[in-house]
Amino acid sequence: MGIVKNQSVKNLITTYSGFAIGAINTILLYPHLLGKTYYGVVMTILATGSLLSAFINFGMPDTLIKFFTAYKSEEDKKRLLGFALLTPIFSGGLFGVFGLIFYRFIQDYFAKSPEMDPFVWLIFVIAITEAYFKVFFNWGRIRFKSVFGNFMREVFHRILIMILLFFVYLNKISTTNFIYLLTAIYVLRSLIMMRYAFYLLPPKISFKVPENLTRILKYSSLILIAGLASNVLLDLDKTMIPHFMSIGNVSVYAIAVFIVTVIEVPVKAMRQITHPITASLLNSKNWKELETLYKKSSISLYTVSGFLFAIIVTNADQFYDFLSEEYYISMGIIVLLALIKLSRNTLGIGGSILKNSDYYRLLLVAAFVTVILAFLLNYLMIPAWGLYGAAIASMTSFFVYDILKVWFVYKKFKMQPFTIKSLYLTLFLSVFTLVFFYIDFHPNAFWGIAIKSILMTAIYIPVIYFANFSEDISLMIKKLIRR
Repeated sequence: MGIVKNQSVKNLITTYSGFAIGAINTILLYPHLLGKTYYGVVMTILATGSLLSAFINFGMPDTLIKFFTAYKSEEDKKRLLGFALLTPIFSGGLFGVFGLIFYRFIQDYFAKSPEMDPFVWLIFVIAITEAYFKVFFNWGRIRFKSVFGNFMREVFHRILIMILLFFVYLNKISTTNFIYLLTAIYVLRSLIMMRYAFYLLPPKISFKVPENLTRILKYSSLILIAGLASNVLLDLDKTMIPHFMSIGNVSVYAIAVFIVTVIEVPVKAMRQITHPITASLLNSKNWKELETLYKKSSISLYTVSGFLFAIIVTNADQFYDFLSEEYYISMGIIVLLALIKLSRNTLGIGGSILKNSDYYRLLLVAAFVTVILAFLLNYLMIPAWGLYGAAIASMTSFFVYDILKVWFVYKKFKMQPFTIKSLYLTLFLSVFTLVFFYIDFHPNAFWGIAIKSILMTAIYIPVIYFANFSEDISLMIKKLIRR
């Protein structure tokens, strides 16, 4: 667990730094400088582009993780790397042709949001750029190097976007030019990630097809479909909202999603290093250490994310005092979205176990069920209940997806992530959150959030330390006390 702890902590710091910068952009700069409509345009471009990138990379980022350590010869590894580089070019070209043929249809999809018309083509630029970024990001991870890649993914582009937003404030660039330059930042980020990936693992590329090509294509195809579940669940609601409602609602919903995203940071930070380690443990059939990692990752993530869940949910109402009234959203929606993020942490490395095992086909079943469910629920609930319907649809779909993954891992490996401590932690978090939900310590938003958060921290840390819910978290607290 040494390398996991080391890089997880570094990734956690990097990710929270990115979140802090993103918070300034999302809450203070975007709403006031771009306005509700053009902020919605930006979010729609990024969400839809991210959704399409999963098709274009064709599952190759995860294919690199699974097969690179399984190959023994350097020649096979070179062939795999070459295949990973060529796949997005081919699939991206197909999507480009598709986009040209059906461009008018795509514009008609956003008929209720005519502000999207000049920028629809940027969706495809973002999609291809993001597809390659994910390939190069995992290129580094197969060398167990995730910190720089995580910095590029979480911090780099947010700093540059902040600079662009200040240029908008100074009237140096227009809103339209901002959107084009934002796209250029994503392209630059991918190029830098490529340079770093090639530095870690020079591309001695072989354009011959890798050994076991049929198995690779089958795995990539299924991972593509399975990966769509995560991408669809993350971005489908924001992509469908402008079809049924004005695009300004995307910005309102996106702010709510961003607020609760802080809860998901721990699992994102740990996943960067546990994913390749999980693949290595599966390839070496080290089942005992795999199960230990499964349970430890679950309870550690639950302990940290549970605290973040309580902080977000109990302070969300006062948090909206920093925004204008047009961005306010029901606290019920905040709670639903927060529960989604909390549930993802409780799974630990469950998704990685399935994805890197010989049972990865089961992800196809989970993905197929979830994607259909998500589409139907969003299609029915957004017109009926607006943003509340989008949140209910997302929460239901995510829960189904998570339950299926836990069930499949248990059936095939006789492992599950939960212990009796998971139950005790759930009971404590429920009481802890409910008590502070109805208490406000100061009418001023800043002081109210600060006082409540400090008091909650002062209670939570001693409880989890002495209750020893997570041995790893308790050990970290103990080391901090000694220092």
